[in-house]
Amino acid sequence: MYRLNTLAIAVFMVFSFSINVSILDELDSSYWGEVAREYSLDSSLLYAVALMESKKSTDNGFASVTPWMWTLNSSNLSRSYYQTREDAIEALNSLSNNGVFDARVNVDIGIMQLNWIWFAKRNVEGILPTDLIDPKTNIKYGAEILRESIDSAPHDYILGVGRYHSWDNEKARLYGNEVIGISNALKSLREKS
Repeated sequence: MYRLNTLAIAVFMVFSFSINVSILDELDSSYWGEVAREYSLDSSLLYAVALMESKKSTDNGFASVTPWMWTLNSSNLSRSYYQTREDAIEALNSLSNNGVFDARVNVDIGIMQLNWIWFAKRNVEGILPTDLIDPKTNIKYGAEILRESIDSAPHDYILGVGRYHSWDNEKARLYGNEVIGISNALKSLREKS
C-alpha cells in the first residue's frame, strides 16, 4: 500500500505537468547521459533526482515543469528560483561570512540541490559554493553522490537512491520510491514518443 501510494504521487507529479518529451528523447545524448554513463547511472534516474530536487513550474503557455539550474534552498532564503546565474550567485554570497563559506552555511545549491554542509565534508579542493551554481559541475557532483548513495545499499536499491536525500532509512525509502516512480514514468514517456 505504501509503495503504491508513493508511486501514485510520483506518477501524478510527472503527468500533472507537461514534460517536454523532446528533452527526454535527447537525455542519453546530452550532458545528462554523458554523466550518467560515467557513474553507471540511468539518465532518467539522474534527471528524476533533479526534478525531485529543483522542479520549477514554468509558464510557457501551458503548465510544465523542469529542473531549475539556479535554485537555492536555505532557512534564510527558503526555496528560491533565480532567473540568472548572477542572481543566484549574489543570493548565495549573501549567506557567506564576508565572502567566506564554512561548514555552518547550510544551503542546497543548484539543479541537484547539493547541500553545502555535506559537500564541504567531501574536501573537494578548490570548489566553492558559487562553483556549484554551474549546472555541469552540479550535475557531475550530484551523479557522484547518487552513485555513492546507491552503492551504500547494494541489496536495497530504493534505500540507496533515497540516501541521496537522507540517511534516515524511513525518509530515504520514501524519497527513493518517489524518485524511482518519476524515473519509471519518464522512461514510459520516452518509449511512447
